[in-house]
Amino acid sequence: MLMPYLILEIDFVGGTHGNFLEFILNLCLTNKKLGMPFTQIGTSHKKSYVEKAQSVHSDHYMTEKIPFKGNNIIVIEIDKKVNLLNLQSIILYRAGDRKIETHDLHIKTFHKLNIKMYKSLLQNLCKSYNVNLSELEPNCPRHILREFFKHAYRDNSLFGPTDGQEEFINSLIKEGKKLYRFPVSSFYNYENFDREIKNIQQFYNFNFLNYEYKEEHREFLHYLEYFLSLNILPDKIINAVEHELDLEFDNLTILQESYINGNLERIFNKEMPFLQEKYFINTRQIIDYLKT
Repeated sequence: MLMPYLILEIDFVGGTHGNFLEFILNLCLTNKKLGMPFTQIGTSHKKSYVEKAQSVHSDHYMTEKIPFKGNNIIVIEIDKKVNLLNLQSIILYRAGDRKIETHDLHIKTFHKLNIKMYKSLLQNLCKSYNVNLSELEPNCPRHILREFFKHAYRDNSLFGPTDGQEEFINSLIKEGKKLYRFPVSSFYNYENFDREIKNIQQFYNFNFLNYEYKEEHREFLHYLEYFLSLNILPDKIINAVEHELDLEFDNLTILQESYINGNLERIFNKEMPFLQEKYFINTRQIIDYLKT
């Protein structure tokens, strides 16, 4: 029997798959065929299933200061197991279906980041590096963006829209909410995802009528293949630098360059170059710089 009322709310930062989790949990709570929720770029924003099953609702409760209606809350948290380069690339491209590419984020930066979700990030960028981005001057130098994003990877803490998530979670616990922390890293492996779904059932004592979501999860991952591989080349570069191996590379995204610089600063305790509009093209250049 379909539950005709809201029994669970999901808080998530845009781009961290709250709509997909909403879909799967509604699927589990009903025996109806809900169809696939995916848009052309793979976000779960097709909401036609809501008319058939809406016992679970997801929204940006924290970032948009939306009050919860009930007591059962899931927060999709940015856990330490997730690769921040991959996740930040996913967030920029998929949140709100904005399709923000990080190859050319230096071009029309203002237009891309001047939205509600990234307003504070844009303001922080302009204030930190004394750049005045506007409708008339929308471009941001590539080296400034590389430096700006670098700090998150060096300190292993995602910036921008996830600021204050731990404090938010603690406040919900103090309010007495029945809160389940869903690690975002669990989305990217079926066994981990399946375990979390079953944990949710036990935690809230739900009566799931449907456990068949392997096909939906497989398609979900299909759309993320590119993003989940973005750390592979940078990790090879970092490893090659550590072992003084020669490796050629090119066409890195700005976030990949930031990821490399942030990790190398943490490993070698030396600041990477700032005024560098064109990035390194091989590990020998990086090794020589670190030895100076």
